[in-house]
Amino acid sequence: MREAAWLCGMSGWRAFWRVELPLAWPGLLTAFVLTFAHTLGEFGVVLMSAGNIPGETRTVAIAIYDRAQALDDHAAG
Repeated sequence: MREAAWLCGMSGWRAFWRVELPLAWPGLLTAFVLTFAHTLGEFGVVLMSAGNIPGETRTVAIAIYDRAQALDDHAAG
């Protein structure tokens, strides 16, 4: 497709924006949605299982979550 666009006189960037990106858009959107869902699932597993046993374990994700819930943006950052 790229070479066909070049043969039709499109520049490299125009071929990317007008031909390649529209073809890749469904895959990129799917990747974004699946990555977001996977991240939420992983955080939920950590939150529910061994991520926050008082006095024993503490993960960075849970520490940030606790600081954000306490509205301590400076410490959460």
